[in-house]
Amino acid sequence: MPADAVVLDFENAEVRSSDYDSLRPEGWLTGEIINFYWTFLERREFPTHPSVLFLGTYTAYRISTAECARDTELISRQLAQELGGHRQVILVPLNSRNHWSLLVYCRPTRTFYHYDSIASHNRAFAERAAGRFLRVVEPRAREGFYFKSMQTPQQNNDFDCGVYVLAIAEELARRYVNHVERRGKEGRSRAAYDRLNAARDFSADAGEEQPRSRTISQAHSHVRPKPLHQHQGSRYAAESGIADSASATATLPNRALASHLLMPRFASQKQQQQQQQSQPAFAAFHSPFEHFYRNPASDSFMRQHVSEPLVKVPEPLLKGGGQSAGDCSAEDAHSTLLRRTLREERLKLEVDMMQKAGLPRDFWLVTVEDIEYPQCMRKRIRALVVDLRRQQKMKLKGGGCPEPVPAVQRQYQCRLFPMTLSQDDVDALQPGEWVTDDAIDFYFRSLKYKYFRDNKKYVYIPVNIANLLTERAVDSSTKHLKELADDANALDYETQCLRKPRQIRVAFLPIFGDGHWSLLVYRQQKNKLPEFLHFNSYLNSTRAHHTQCARTALINLLYVFRENDPDMTISKESYKLVVKNCPQQNNGNDCGVFVCMYAYILSSRLARREKEREAHASSIHAFVRRLSTMSVAPPTHDTDQLSFSDRNKHKDKDRSDPDELLWKVKDKDGLPPDDMRAYIQRVIYHATSTSRSTTASL
Repeated sequence: MPADAVVLDFENAEVRSSDYDSLRPEGWLTGEIINFYWTFLERREFPTHPSVLFLGTYTAYRISTAECARDTELISRQLAQELGGHRQVILVPLNSRNHWSLLVYCRPTRTFYHYDSIASHNRAFAERAAGRFLRVVEPRAREGFYFKSMQTPQQNNDFDCGVYVLAIAEELARRYVNHVERRGKEGRSRAAYDRLNAARDFSADAGEEQPRSRTISQAHSHVRPKPLHQHQGSRYAAESGIADSASATATLPNRALASHLLMPRFASQKQQQQQQQSQPAFAAFHSPFEHFYRNPASDSFMRQHVSEPLVKVPEPLLKGGGQSAGDCSAEDAHSTLLRRTLREERLKLEVDMMQKAGLPRDFWLVTVEDIEYPQCMRKRIRALVVDLRRQQKMKLKGGGCPEPVPAVQRQYQCRLFPMTLSQDDVDALQPGEWVTDDAIDFYFRSLKYKYFRDNKKYVYIPVNIANLLTERAVDSSTKHLKELADDANALDYETQCLRKPRQIRVAFLPIFGDGHWSLLVYRQQKNKLPEFLHFNSYLNSTRAHHTQCARTALINLLYVFRENDPDMTISKESYKLVVKNCPQQNNGNDCGVFVCMYAYILSSRLARREKEREAHASSIHAFVRRLSTMSVAPPTHDTDQLSFSDRNKHKDKDRSDPDELLWKVKDKDGLPPDDMRAYIQRVIYHATSTSRSTTASL
């Protein structure tokens, strides 16, 4: 078996043993790993959004190292279809001096954004590459471009640069796709994009109807050049079982993974010398970064290459002559003033262009909280490679028994309702762990399926809608209420429980705030105001904060109800919030378990009461039917014959409110937290198992 065998061939993106080995905790990511993840994002994560292009490492290398205008014109013709006007955002990985950085081109604002996880390590190289990319992307452009070095999360080692590039690129692509979808739903005009030379309609329908190019993968790395980073051996891959089970077929040297027309091989050194002698070098590529200045006559921004500088730089002092120090200082002061004016003008123009493009000012800003932790991302990509390889082997075998999947990538697909849990969600149910929102959502839906499957009077609001109601500020303006109702109804696309609020008798809302879970129960009373019951397992520390979160959620919920049913009236006196005394947790990680326990106790009681009501109603109907067939009048209950003690008993029974006992939760009613965790795990296993299971197993 070859030492560097192919582990995975995914959409013409090859991953070898050495590439997989670079995903180890201290490995330097190779270009093939970046190409593989680029392809995965483009084909699996954003398949219906061609406005975002992930440029392969080899294509980026060809463009950034082009030495003459003829090379850029050739590449521009080859990629004319891929780099058309429908590409609004292009993500380019750059590698210089064994360091990866990310260059993002935004076509609506004609701006290059550079993200470098080591200060300004690749800034000069990125500025030169930006000029070359502009010649390829927009060869007929007569205007200049902007280059902006962004504040980027910094790595604290010398091997995570590639991981930061993947994490930042995924975050920016997802952010832009979500922005396009929101604008498509709002139906805004695309006049701003037309003014900025954008040819793509940002409506969702137009984006789906636009045909995708068959050569979309041709912008990735197709010819395997000399690796940018070499690793000694494949010990890590052998230990993980990848090298042993990899394909034994070696890839032919210099084999192209796609058309040679797109990315022709480099000419020999002799041919390159002949081409350089026969054609003049492109002078702008030696210093492509362009300056902008305001023309006083036309009052418009123009471009000027560095070869024609905005301010003449003083010639270096020669021995025995040159300029005086006073002239130099005056010239430097004048240059500083002009640069400051230029910076202010560029900032104003940037803000104006961002507003015209419909983008927030901090849209391209990425912080540490926005990206995934590097070690976690390495682990996820390794599991992704293994999972895709397993799927390919199953297709080749035509089915059969699947190979064991790593625990981190195992999925639990529920057969009772459409929902999937990951192994991390199941592992979070171990003692001492924080229960995830997906696990809570899964358990709430299982309660709905078990007790009130066909009963629309009892509603379990999903976690994402509850978070929307909690995080959205209270505002009674018409525009705010319309947006709130639209967002809530859009998230409630499965159950659509919020569209008919008059049918709801009880609704369960899991409230999350400040790292703590609590339960809010909406209770509709007959001929009374609706009541909200708040169950908090940590009243001593979070009572005030979570009471405010619950109040915000209930007001927004009532607003959504009113928007969906205009006949409902909402005011400060139209609801009542009651903080209930309930079992308390004695640690800092069982809040989610207690929320599930509260919901379980109340749901079982409500289901029991519904069955009793149905049985009582059926018995009354049967008694009425029997009376209709009888000729003798039914016996009457003579209250005068009752004793005084019997009358007091009946009075006490009438005065007692059975609902108070129904909504009262005591310590003895539920399970201990660890037992409740184990019970939720059993529910997940029963609901996701391949064997036959009934509703009683829940």
